[in-house]
Amino acid sequence: MGELGTDNNDHLITHLKEKYLHGSILVNAMREAGYRDEQIRFHYAGKYFDAFKRSLRKYLQKRLISNIAVK
Repeated sequence: MGELGTDNNDHLITHLKEKYLHGSILVNAMREAGYRDEQIRFHYAGKYFDAFKRSLRKYLQKRLISNIAVK
């Protein structure tokens, strides 16, 4: 529920400080990067975490760093 509002960066920052991210944040990051659910399951089941890392990095940068162009 913390991500429902686009201006609710405090919620994401709290998770980063606690070094804890919900699976839903990872899934949202992957979906925003263009992955379909079956592709997300494939990456998770196969332990191909590089795609998760890249997607999550871009997802967080887009939300937490103002005036950044993320490709």
